[in-house]
Amino acid sequence: MRDSYSRLPGPDRRKPKRLSRGISHQWGKTSDRFDNMENINTSNWNWTATGLWHLVKDTPCASPSAASASRAFYFGQDKSCTFGTGEAAQGTLTSRALSGLTASSTLTFNYFRDVEKTDSPDYDETRVEVSLDDSNAWETVWYQDSGTPSIPEWKHSDVIPLGAYAGKRIRLRFAFDSKNASHNNFIGWLVDDVRIRY
Repeated sequence: MRDSYSRLPGPDRRKPKRLSRGISHQWGKTSDRFDNMENINTSNWNWTATGLWHLVKDTPCASPSAASASRAFYFGQDKSCTFGTGEAAQGTLTSRALSGLTASSTLTFNYFRDVEKTDSPDYDETRVEVSLDDSNAWETVWYQDSGTPSIPEWKHSDVIPLGAYAGKRIRLRFAFDSKNASHNNFIGWLVDDVRIRY
């Protein structure tokens, strides 16, 4: 099953957009940290977006527009519902530093992914990465690329263990890299309902 793990994206040319007030933060009965991207005024995630990543509400590019409620983060363009810009498309969606992880901590998220399908797993890389203590070194904990068939519908990720980072402070990011400028007339990647279970 190709629902995880590998490599690292190049830098993005665009200036980061800090969504300093975050999106939505809720604490569950099991001390979950959960972001459904709905409430722009209350969050401790403080997502920073680069490239084509941006928050969308009721987007026509995915059906339904979000995994829950009406908002999600989208790597793509609203007008064309593709990530085709005439050049390689790259970008990251990065959380603030998060702490409190335990040996049993896990990560899950919902996603809508529509990218090129090739026999060569070298294009349209989608990954989730973790950085320790605000460093610029990123470890991949979830990975799919053009060799992984994409179905344009909302899916729930595998449960991703974070126990290796117990007691440490981490940042979390979602990274997209098309790797080239061609065959980018696909919807792209939407992310919703990010949950760290402590």
